[in-house]
Amino acid sequence: MKISVITVCKNAETSLSKTIESVFSQTYRDMEYLVVDGASTDNTVAIIKEHAQRYSIKWTSESDSGIYQAMNKGVARATGEILFFLNSGDTFADKTVLSRIADEFEKKEVELLYGNVIFTDDTGRSRVKRFDRVDRFFLFQETINHQSMFYAASIFKRIGGFHENYRIVADYEHLCRMFAARITARYLDMNICIYPMGGVSSKQENLALYHSERMRVREQYFTRLETTLYSNRFYREARRLLRKSGVGIYG
Repeated sequence: MKISVITVCKNAETSLSKTIESVFSQTYRDMEYLVVDGASTDNTVAIIKEHAQRYSIKWTSESDSGIYQAMNKGVARATGEILFFLNSGDTFADKTVLSRIADEFEKKEVELLYGNVIFTDDTGRSRVKRFDRVDRFFLFQETINHQSMFYAASIFKRIGGFHENYRIVADYEHLCRMFAARITARYLDMNICIYPMGGVSSKQENLALYHSERMRVREQYFTRLETTLYSNRFYREARRLLRKSGVGIYG
């Protein structure tokens, strides 16, 4: 079962090498690696070429409209049955991630597998984010980082790729679209990726656009009643207490 690992990048000369080395340190061998560069003006392309002398890398460097067009290009060029997006600067949690994921896909029919992400900051501190309780309330409030998700390639044939009219939250919209289409998904309690915080959506200058785009997605996938309910702080607090007590998942 071939896994396609896709890295999209632009001007990533300080972070790309460790991502490439992480990919090729994986013990699983039925893998292809694609790098989609957005016409970098620094030494990124030179770094790709240098690594391509040692490793098999499918790569291209050309201008694009942004992250999601680059991700769609990666999907179009991938030949694996399973697709995974690993951004420049991200690394696998350990060398056996792909091997374990392939085993899980072989065990049963599933279209999406997702696990945990280890967030790190500039001080070296880290925390593990588990996506073990995903329901409509969760999707309204949060998202699953795409660095923790392994997609069956058939998903993109069935529901399409990332909508490029979103600059920041197209992966969130795609996640909502997948669940609206009732894809078969399963959570694995395993660490997938180490993710340095500080992505596009977290930058101060992008916050207004981020919230605006998330609102557009919510209006499309959630009813007005859900929006009113899930936005209510008393509902959120009651739900938190119920979860903490182990009573169950509500709403």
